Amino acid sequence: MRADNHHHMNYGHAIKMARTARGLTQRELADELGIASSYVSLLESGKRTPSLETLQQAALALEIPLHLLILMASSEEELHGLDSAEAATLSKHLLSILLSKDLGQGG
Repeated sequence: MRADNHHHMNYGHAIKMARTARGLTQRELADELGIASSYVSLLESGKRTPSLETLQQAALALEIPLHLLILMASSEEELHGLDSAEAATLSKHLLSILLSKDLGQGG
């Protein structure tokens, strides 16, 4: 199953945002996912659309809930009244909360 049924979704941006927040390189994420770093680059640039399985694996590797990754990928049309700037701010805050919670638990 492909995740591209929502062609407005920017999964690559979401993956990149979460990856950089985690302090991972494309190669490190690729190693975690068992894929080529060039494929991570293609995903992040929007030149490829990840499968649902790849999205699930990325969420696990990035230690964030899949639904947060999907929220981060959502376009303004899918956010039903929440503009993209507000969504980006919300996503960053949620990611920050998750990261600080993880750091507070020692890992």
